[in-house]
Parts: sequence; structure tokens; C-alpha cells
Amino acid sequence: MKPHIKTTPTDRQRKLMGYIPMREPGVYSIRLHCIGGALTAENLVALSQIVTKYGTSEVHVTTRQSMELSNIPAKHLEAMHRDLTAAGLSPRGSGPWLRSIISCPGTRCRNGLIETTPLAKALYEAAGERKLPHKFKIGITGCPNDCAGATGNDFGVMGILRKTLHEDQCMHCEACVRFCPVKALSLDGNNCVKLDEQACVDCGKCISACPVNAWESAGEAYRITLGAKGGRIPLTGHVYPYPLDSEEQVIALLTATLDWYSRHGQSRERFGATLNRIGWELFLADTPRPVSPDNHLPPKGH
Repeated sequence: MKPHIKTTPTDRQRKLMGYIPMREPGVYSIRLHCIGGALTAENLVALSQIVTKYGTSEVHVTTRQSMELSNIPAKHLEAMHRDLTAAGLSPRGSGPWLRSIISCPGTRCRNGLIETTPLAKALYEAAGERKLPHKFKIGITGCPNDCAGATGNDFGVMGILRKTLHEDQCMHCEACVRFCPVKALSLDGNNCVKLDEQACVDCGKCISACPVNAWESAGEAYRITLGAKGGRIPLTGHVYPYPLDSEEQVIALLTATLDWYSRHGQSRERFGATLNRIGWELFLADTPRPVSPDNHLPPKGH
């Protein structure tokens, strides 16, 4: 079996439209974008009928929470595209633009701090169909558990919880110290709670652990990671040094990021590679700092 099969110009053009050539000539898989992995029951019924009509009833769930419909003969592509579009399931290409956005359930999960699915849809709409130097991936996770692997994307969004400690109310019971999942809390020599800012992931578990409400929530926020990727040559992302307070600020930063990437990125250069080539500090200088009443969250990570 050949390790690599060359594609024809027609195959390459079709791939940009979401038709991925398979090993057998003239047979394709069709890639759908399911933003945040969200599909309705009506979508699933229509999908079942369409893939049975034109293919072999085989559907592959991708690592990006999307669907690929396998073993579709070339003669059925046009009709299948028409039926998918009518069912609200349009294929999306795999060329130099935004991939399907992945997300966890957000506040539907007991740990979720931010709404994820509406944000995923808003970010997808904001990115539009703009052509980029290379593919660009977005991941959203509702809390620092990062179940969706958001920090491994070109643009990762994580829900966090700001907090305040009222030391005069603290009973020094160590409940928060014991409950902290990353051991960022301890008692100092004066029996006072000490927070290691660099170790803290802002999950808010200390708030729920405290029996006397000495820890108080100061509101949810969004932490952004930029420039990460997996693959043959994985890259670790940079943590944006300012917390964002609203979806509007997240959308604004994404737009500014894509504008910057479009100006500085070379053809087939991933965003993280562009960041490393141009420089993280220059990126921060070129993109507008979000306006927020509290932009002092210390950087964590790279």
C-alpha cells in the first residue's frame, strides 16, 4: 500500500469545497462543520437519510466535533451538496481558512463558567469566509479543566473565575487549601491563606469549598491562548496577558488576531509559527489591548 497518494487538480479544488478524496479514485468523504459539535435531532434525521441515499450509511465523527460522510461517489457530490444545504448541513472546505470550532458543553456542565455554544457561533460568524495564510483552529472550554483541549488551538478560549479573599472572615480551616486541585493555596507562618498566583488556574473551587464565604466571586472572565497546535511539529501557545470580560472583547481580539495573521503570515505558515517568527511582543504591540476595568491578571504559561 502506498503511504501517500497524489491528488489531481480536480481533487484539490474539490477539497477546498469540503470534498475530501479517499484512497479509491473517484470516491470522497464530505466534511461538515458542526460548530461546537451542535446538531439538532432534525439535523441527524436528515443526515441519516442523505448519507443512506448517496453513500454507504457510514458517518465518521472527527476529532473536531464535526461529521465526515464517507464513501461518496463523485457522481453524487452535486446532488448530495444540494440536499445537505437544504437541511442546514452545508459542507465546508479544508483550505486556508477557519476550521470547525470545538467546544465543551459550557454551563450545561456543573464546572462550566462561561456559555460556550453561543460564543462558538459568534466567533465563527465573526471570522467569516476570509482566506488566511493557512488553516486556523479555535477551541472553547468552559473552565480550566479544558475538556475540549482549547489550549491546543490557534485561538483558545477558557472560562475562568476571578475571586477575592476577605481575610477578616477567614477561619483558617484549610478547607480551600485541601480542596484546591492544583495546590495553589497554603497557610503561611501567620496561619493566613497564601495564594500562589502562578500556580492558580482560576477555577473557583476555593469559593465553593469555603464554609464561611471568605472567598467571594469577582465575576467570570475569558483567558485566551494564542498560537498553539498539534501535528508533526507541535507548538505551545502564548497566554494573552489580559483577561477579557465579555464575548464582545473575545470577538474583537479574534478579529484583530486574524487581521494581524493576514498581514504577517506567509503562505502555508500556521499562526503559531508566524507569532514565533515575528515575535510575541510585537503581536501584543500591534493588537489593541481590550478595555476592561480589571486588566491586571498576571500572565501564565508562555
